[in-house]
Amino acid sequence: MKQPQKPSSSTSGSEAPPSADVLAAAKRLPETDWRHFPQFEHAFESSDSRKDILSKIEKTCQQLEQFRIKGSAREKTRAQAAMRAYGRTVELVRHLDELRAARPEQT
Repeated sequence: MKQPQKPSSSTSGSEAPPSADVLAAAKRLPETDWRHFPQFEHAFESSDSRKDILSKIEKTCQQLEQFRIKGSAREKTRAQAAMRAYGRTVELVRHLDELRAARPEQT
């Protein structure tokens, strides 16, 4: 059975774990509502703002496509990864639209 791997640090592994003081301070802080994203929610409130965002994504993907075709190996890899992320964003926007359409109107 494969053992789960520890998340790797962006440094060379020489980073010390947080001190007891830091951990105690973190426990005293209130929990953050990580499911509430006001800027994200505001960005998709109207169909016009969704269209604007999708238009920007499309233009960015067209630029990334040029890097994917003509760029260095590193640029091609980064462009492909960015395009994949933008594709997932578009999928999320469509899913949110479907959920919004399926939800009963609120007065």
